[in-house]
This record gives sequence, structure tokens and C-alpha cells, in this order.
Amino acid sequence: FNISWALFRIYIGLSIAIGAGFPKMSNISAPGWFVDQVRTLGFTFPSPAFWAAMAAWGEFVGGLCIALGFFTRFSALQLAFQFFVVAFIWYDNPMPMLGMYYQQLLFWGFVLITFAGSGRYAIDEWIMNRKPTPAVTKNFAAAMLLMIAFLSSSSFIQQPNEPIITASELKLLNGKWKGTLTYRDYTSGKSETIHVIVNGSRKGNKQSDRSWSLQFAYPQEPGHETTDELTVSADGGMINEATLTEKTKLPDGTLRVVLESSGKDGNDHKPCTIKKVIVLSEKNLTITKLVRFDGETDFLERNQYNLSR
Repeated sequence: FNISWALFRIYIGLSIAIGAGFPKMSNISAPGWFVDQVRTLGFTFPSPAFWAAMAAWGEFVGGLCIALGFFTRFSALQLAFQFFVVAFIWYDNPMPMLGMYYQQLLFWGFVLITFAGSGRYAIDEWIMNRKPTPAVTKNFAAAMLLMIAFLSSSSFIQQPNEPIITASELKLLNGKWKGTLTYRDYTSGKSETIHVIVNGSRKGNKQSDRSWSLQFAYPQEPGHETTDELTVSADGGMINEATLTEKTKLPDGTLRVVLESSGKDGNDHKPCTIKKVIVLSEKNLTITKLVRFDGETDFLERNQYNLSR
């Protein structure tokens, strides 16, 4: 039993430390996308950055501690709380007893470890069966207090005022849109307008999925259907290869997003800066592509989708 319990504890500890905690270790406080996610859950006092850092380090350090059997019950308790929030609050339609979410399985695993403890093959068991010297106990306690103070203070460091976005903020893309595409013909220099139908859908059915698919069909030009995929980066600072330079939410709920990237455009494929402006609301969607060729100062409008439903 103790061997199987140790294997279970090692698996669940490394699973959460490497699978969930380690990807968030690129920033000592917590990546911006995770801070924004914590903010949407209502954890705003003293700051979302504080709770995001505690959660990120709790996953990474707590998972390693569970795997090693070190401070096992405390680590499992704080992770049980975290995954209670994820499994039963974060999901739109949680299923308390019959849900097939991996996060729910982790929650019950951490609850079990909280009550059962580390088992025989663990650092906790070794510590409990030996008598540490007062100096060792004192130094260890001081080191733990110093680490907690460091993590707590660093988590109050505010993230740079760089815009971030989550895939869930693009949920209004879902559905069918109709409208027009107006584009500049570089050969004639004139603008052309054609009808377009766009179907938006999320790739995957989980809130953690970060990609949206837009399928474009042109009734006047059959056979020219295209698909555009919008994938939000893990830190929320990019969509595809474009950097998010602006995100504005208007009082009526309209979302305005500005993306910039380097590329080539025109008949001669000249290097340029490409700016894409997305304005999204419940009933209207506008996607504008602007181009500024290298050596020039002004952006020109390459094309614009004007859609509604």
C-alpha cells in the first residue's frame, strides 16, 4: 500500500508541478494572461497579481512538495482549494459529482492526500522519525519565512501596462455573420466590394482552448472559401504572430483590439508593418487590415470586413 501510495503521490505532484505550474514560471509574479484570468474570477484584493503569483507558485512548489512528501498535507490543502475554484467555479456549467473534468479528478486527489498524508516513503515521515537539532529547526524556519516573504512581496509588483487578452473575451465571434468585404486592388488602385459570409467557432469545447476559427465564404466568388485561425498566446500578449498593442472595452461592451506584425504586402511583396483592427460587439464585427510599407510614414487601408447578424 505504501509503495502504491508513494507512486500516486509522485504522479499527481509532478503532474501539477510540470503540467500547470512550470509554464507559469516565465514571470516571477505570474504571467499577464493568468493575472487577467484570476481578475475575472473576482480575486482582486489585495491585487489579482498577488493571488495569481500565489496560485502559480502553489502549483509548482506545492506539486513538487507533494511528489517529495514534504509539507504534504499543507501543499495538498492549498491545491485542493485552487482546484475547487477551477473545477466548480471557473467552468461555465460545472457538474459537481458526474463531471468528467480532469480538474475535478485532481481536486479529489488533493482532498484525499490532505486527509491521508504522505505515507511511509516521504520526507515528512523521515523528519517525524528523527530529532532535529535546535539549530537546524531554527535555520529551516527562518528560510521558510524568508521565502514566503519574498514570494509575497514580489507578487505585489504590478505587471507592465501592456494589454493582454484571453480567448474567452473573443466569445462573441461565435456564430454566423453576413456583410461585405471592401479591398484595395493594387493594380487599378480602386476599391472593390463583395458580399461575404463568416462562420465563427471556438476550436475545442473547453475554456482553456485558445483558438478561434473564422470560415469565410464569398457567394459571388464560389470556390474561394478561406479559413482564418486566431490563436491567443499563453501570456495573452499575442494573437497568432501579431503583437497586441491595444485593447479597449467600451461602455456598451464593444471590444476593440489592435494587432501589429511585420510582413510583406502588395503585388511586389514589399516588406511592411501590418496592423489589424478588430471591433467586436454582440451584433457587429469589423476587421480592418492596414499596411505601412517600410520607409513610409502612413498606414493605408488594405481591406475591411463589415459584418453583422
